[in-house]
Amino acid sequence: MISPALEKALNLRSRGALRLLAQWQTPAGLRRAGEARILAYLRQHGVWAAKALTAKVHAAARTQTVSVAGEATAALIVGQMATDLEAVNDRITAIEETIAAVVAEHELGEILTSLPGIGTTLAAEFLAHAGTLTTYSSPAALAAHAGLVPISRDSGRRQGHQVRPHRYHRGLRRVFSMSSFTALTHCPRSRAYYDKKRAEGKIHRQATAALSRQRLNVLWACIRDKTLYQPKQPRSAEVALCELA
Repeated sequence: MISPALEKALNLRSRGALRLLAQWQTPAGLRRAGEARILAYLRQHGVWAAKALTAKVHAAARTQTVSVAGEATAALIVGQMATDLEAVNDRITAIEETIAAVVAEHELGEILTSLPGIGTTLAAEFLAHAGTLTTYSSPAALAAHAGLVPISRDSGRRQGHQVRPHRYHRGLRRVFSMSSFTALTHCPRSRAYYDKKRAEGKIHRQATAALSRQRLNVLWACIRDKTLYQPKQPRSAEVALCELA
């Protein structure tokens, strides 16, 4: 609000922008500091693309020569908020590193992360919700708990009517849904299976759920056999579709 040009020039989600705002918050302050000092400061704190960021904010600062009412108070608040956000981001990074270390040490960690679409965060969520699968008698039981098995709603002459369950483990469902969504971009076999289901007339939600169910079976087999996921290299797209069917 105190500098629209500066706000437009900065990506407030980036580490460099937060580090800059923790030190300078107003156009006047940036102009007094000068490009050389700003650049040296950002480089000292390991900001990526410091030169480009310096040029961008200094150009924005030159476009505003008027100080608005309440600028000093707003600048103080912005500086404190930027410092607080940096601390939060550092804490998040530390937590992510801890999670990654715990997953790496777990007996199933490497197996889980070998499946395309499952990173350390989703692997940690899966282990927290499902453990080592000792409480499930079969992949069908795990799929039912995760809400990936439709419920029959047949009545009278109406047969074959199946609906999505309302009671299931939301955390497990999230693990398989999010990993399947990611796999659509990074795993050709998952994409081929999804496209196959769409060609059969399934809507996006149904095709994604079917893919999640298929990937659950694959993950179950990997955990059962204590082996990493090893994607095959099919000779053609038709072969890939047949193998996933």
